[in-house]
Amino acid sequence: MRLDHDLRGSFEGCPPTLLDMAVRERRWAQGNLQHSRLLGIRGLRGVSRAHMIIGIMGFLMSPLWLALILVGLVLSATVLLSTPEYFPNAYQLFPEWPVFDSRRMLWLFAIAMGLLLLPKFIATFRAWARPLARNSGGRVRIFASAIFETILSALIAPVQMLVQTRQIFEILSGRDSGWNAQTRAGSMPSWTVVLRHHWAHVALGLGTLIVLATFSPAQLIWLSPILAGLILSPLTSRLSASPVFGRWARLRGLLVTPEERDPPAILTEAAAISRTLPQPLAGRDGLLRLGGEADLLARHVGMLAPCPTICPARSGWPGSPPAPRSTMPPIRSRPWTIWTGPRPTRCFSTPPC
Repeated sequence: MRLDHDLRGSFEGCPPTLLDMAVRERRWAQGNLQHSRLLGIRGLRGVSRAHMIIGIMGFLMSPLWLALILVGLVLSATVLLSTPEYFPNAYQLFPEWPVFDSRRMLWLFAIAMGLLLLPKFIATFRAWARPLARNSGGRVRIFASAIFETILSALIAPVQMLVQTRQIFEILSGRDSGWNAQTRAGSMPSWTVVLRHHWAHVALGLGTLIVLATFSPAQLIWLSPILAGLILSPLTSRLSASPVFGRWARLRGLLVTPEERDPPAILTEAAAISRTLPQPLAGRDGLLRLGGEADLLARHVGMLAPCPTICPARSGWPGSPPAPRSTMPPIRSRPWTIWTGPRPTRCFSTPPC
């Protein structure tokens, strides 16, 4: 397998909203977890196993991260709600003070930040040394885009952690994700939609904020990025799908690719052709226009699938004798769904009667 990072002329539309991205990642999570059954097959090279493990851990890290946060909160609650024993032994001369290793905590924090931020800065510095920096607006805009993307990713990460944890639970429970078509183009979701999907995240963030502010205000400093992402999740979900916000970032040169600054000819022609295509009418406007234009109605009827006609001479309809064929319009629905009498006979001959 070879990853071609310099491939040009290939385009794929990402999901336009965080809600659509969660639907896509539900399918990806199920597919990646299914790869765990292939890790033990014979003849599989180590690099292929490594790719599968990386894909699996990319989704399993969400429940592991949530478990670490919960364990830390439980340990903090144990320390806050319990009374320390300075003399656990009856004949003890000197007390045993609670141990708080701040140096190890800072080292752990520095290592975690290094693992998260070091790859971003390496990619940024590598882009500076390539023509990508010049084609994307210069080194300053690339560095500003990296900072902007880091802040936005930090706000999205807590929500993505909870969403992926729920998805993995559904997958392990046997629920299939299906394979529906991915949404490539969309619009900014309304406040009603984002609040319906993110109200639990906001409630969890506010509840944790109130509890920590009451019992352990010092921990708010460490959990502030996570709490900010949960509380601001409706705003983040709405703004990240906003065309206005995207144009604001593009005018300032943030997150701009070389293809956006100098669009390829095939992309420009495709956009020009799409603007000349007729736009669909939503709601009842299409039906009203169809009923008001005879030519449009005739073309619509011509595109309908042909249905068999009813032969009045063989159908055995009760009542008056059958009308001549010139005055008998074809019936385009199943007659026995309307007539409760004897089922009429269909004619498939040409001419039918």
